[in-house]
Amino acid sequence: MGDSKKIYCANCGIEIRWQPTIVNGKTYCCLGCSRGGPCTCDYRNLPSPDDATTLALRSQKDGKLANLGLVPNAPASKNKLLTEGLKDG
Repeated sequence: MGDSKKIYCANCGIEIRWQPTIVNGKTYCCLGCSRGGPCTCDYRNLPSPDDATTLALRSQKDGKLANLGLVPNAPASKNKLLTEGLKDG
């Protein structure tokens, strides 16, 4: 992992050390940033570098939700909030 390229959020600039959220080819730390902010990361409980699940992934073609993954081992309330936020989009 020492020679890997660092990834930063296109909205808030945080270094992303977990699987990022990708929307239209841009890399974000969370669903909030992928929508233009505010950042919804809980800085006290960030995903670990070995968490391979994205919070959300949208297709570059049509913008429709292509894949929704939830943070492994996250409290159910956190994952519920993530999925509820997608209902309006």
